[in-house]
Amino acid sequence: MHDTVSSKAMRSIQKKFTSQLDLGGSGKLSKGELRFLLHYLYLTDSEFIEVLRALDLKRQGYVDIGELLFLFGSLFLSRAVEDIVM
Repeated sequence: MHDTVSSKAMRSIQKKFTSQLDLGGSGKLSKGELRFLLHYLYLTDSEFIEVLRALDLKRQGYVDIGELLFLFGSLFLSRAVEDIVM
């Protein structure tokens, strides 16, 4: 049952990634797509580069769904650990 839920969640995340974030349909977020998505944060060029470096774990010049899932998973786990400790 757990695998089914995980598979459904993964398909849902992947569908949202490709339909709502990956504007070019390439399976990755280019610098331009990421810049467009973060537009309303009014980041300076140097702040944007910092964000890209933080998200682009493989240093490929773009962010793929695997990197996003890894980062979201890490964030989720760190918050869960904080809840347990506190």
